[in-house]
Amino acid sequence: MDVLIDLCLRAAVMALAYPFTRGLLLVLTGLYAQGSGWPPAVGVLCLGAGVVCWLLPLWGLWRRSAEG
Repeated sequence: MDVLIDLCLRAAVMALAYPFTRGLLLVLTGLYAQGSGWPPAVGVLCLGAGVVCWLLPLWGLWRRSAEG
């Protein structure tokens, strides 16, 4: 059982290490929060954090391409 828990935790950490999956999880959490009666600020913060997780890597790529 310990091996299964370890494997699940490692998979979750690896998935959250990538901006796309981290942003997707935050956006889906924000959408769920808006529809399930959570405080509106929680949903807005999750949605905003998810969009920022998607835009920051794109902005970094744009900056690198503009420099070189």
